Amino acid sequence: MDAEQYVKEIEEQFRSWTEQLKNDLSFAKDGAVDPIAYFDPANRPRIVFLMKEVNAGPFEPQNLCPSLFDGGNGDSWNNVVRWTDIIQAGLARPGRPTSLGNQVTKDDRKRLLRSIAVVNLKKLPGAGTSDMATIYVHARHFSQQLIQQLELLDPDVVVAAGVDLEWDDELKGMLPAGETSALVTWGGRKRLFIKTCHPQARNGKPEESRSRIEQAVTIVTTPGFGEPEERHTVACGIFVKRYCGGRPA
Repeated sequence: MDAEQYVKEIEEQFRSWTEQLKNDLSFAKDGAVDPIAYFDPANRPRIVFLMKEVNAGPFEPQNLCPSLFDGGNGDSWNNVVRWTDIIQAGLARPGRPTSLGNQVTKDDRKRLLRSIAVVNLKKLPGAGTSDMATIYVHARHFSQQLIQQLELLDPDVVVAAGVDLEWDDELKGMLPAGETSALVTWGGRKRLFIKTCHPQARNGKPEESRSRIEQAVTIVTTPGFGEPEERHTVACGIFVKRYCGGRPA
C-alpha cells in the first residue's frame, strides 16, 4: 500500500466510522416527568429544574422521565423532592406547612417528581463526575433547542441546580451577579429564577440550597408598578394568583 491508497482508504473508514458514531450515540430524553400531572391546571406553580446530564453509558437509549415517574433514586432525588415541596408550600399554600415528614419516602418522590420537569443542559449521557466545560459547550451549541424546550414547558419557577445560565445570552440576565433568586419577566410573563447547588452536593450544600429556596419564595414583583425588574417582598400566595393564573389552594 502506498501513501495515496492509504489516504483514500482511511478517509473512507473515517467517513463510515463517523456515520456509525452518529447513529450509535444515545440521546438522553428529559422534560416533564408526567405531562398529565405537570400540565394539570391545579399544578401551580410549575417547576423546572435545570441540571447537568444523565449519568449513563453513551450507547444505550436514555429517558430520564420513566425512572423519575417511578420515584427515582433517593440519594439523587430526595433533595429535589424537598425543594419542590418548599416551593409548592411557599407559593401555592402560603402559611401552611410542607407536606413531607423527616424522611422522604418513595411515595413522596413519586408524588412530587411527577409534578415537575427536569431539563439537562447536555443531552448526551455523561460520567459520574461531570465535566462542566463540556456541558456548557453542549448547552451553548444547542441553546436554541434548550430554550424551545423551556418555552414548551412554560414554567413558573426555574431552578438552576448546580448549573449557571451563561450559556444563553437572554437567560444569563435573569439572575444578576451575586444574587441567587429573582422574579423577572421572561417569555412575556413573570418567572421566579432560583440558583442552588447540585442536589447531590455535600458538606452543607443541601442546607445552603434549602435556605436559598426558602428565601426565594418570598420574592414577588408588585404588579402594575415600575419596570419588570422592580422587585418587592410581599405575601407568597400572591405569586400563584397573579402570575400563574391560579389561586392559592
